[in-house]
Amino acid sequence: MTALRTSPRPIHVALIGQKFMGRAHSNAWGQANRFFDLPRAAVLHTVAGRDERSLVAFARQFGWERSTTDWRSIAEDPAVDLVDVATPNDAHKDASIAMIEAGKHVACEKPLAGTLADARAMRDAAAKAKKRVKTIVWFNYRRCPAIGNGGVFGTGLGEGISNRGGYLPERDCDSVFAVVAEEAGWFGAAIVLTLYALMIVLIMGSASGVRDRFSRLVVGGIALYFSAHLFINVSV
Repeated sequence: MTALRTSPRPIHVALIGQKFMGRAHSNAWGQANRFFDLPRAAVLHTVAGRDERSLVAFARQFGWERSTTDWRSIAEDPAVDLVDVATPNDAHKDASIAMIEAGKHVACEKPLAGTLADARAMRDAAAKAKKRVKTIVWFNYRRCPAIGNGGVFGTGLGEGISNRGGYLPERDCDSVFAVVAEEAGWFGAAIVLTLYALMIVLIMGSASGVRDRFSRLVVGGIALYFSAHLFINVSV
């Protein structure tokens, strides 16, 4: 006779925030149990938001069991294990610290806070409660994992997981550097950056040979255009 295996207790999640990031996080929590083989199932317990009229419909649409306009009540609810903070940046601090002090695990949307002082206060609160709670900051999958995956010499042309898997939003435009760096590696990425820098220097140098002001402005604008795109592709 086979003994029945008891399923581990699910983790009850609460979300603070019902606008764009709240929608994105609600969708993610709703998909988590189906997409991953989780050691503990996620239960969408409570969503908190300020717009009372739309909050009930929001909870129903995304599968939240309860809704409230008072996010502080979540701290007092013993059923909630983890709180996802998806409010505007300047509201991260108060909600996160209150949940940490209440013994809830906290997952905070990036950026961590609106000011350095708020971020440090959140850090200190988490440090004091580190034996009782876990804290994380949400980061999305974009360029860094792709670049790091290529190593020094890359995965090879057309062999990057980001290119073949389509993880990057627009791999043929604003995210092309990530694909290049993954497939050509740090070595190839360094060559690309060096060539871009050399091109910009040559363009700027050509401006010195131009006599009229308008032409110098045009040449400078071209250099600025390429510089801006290089900065966006590498750093965003």
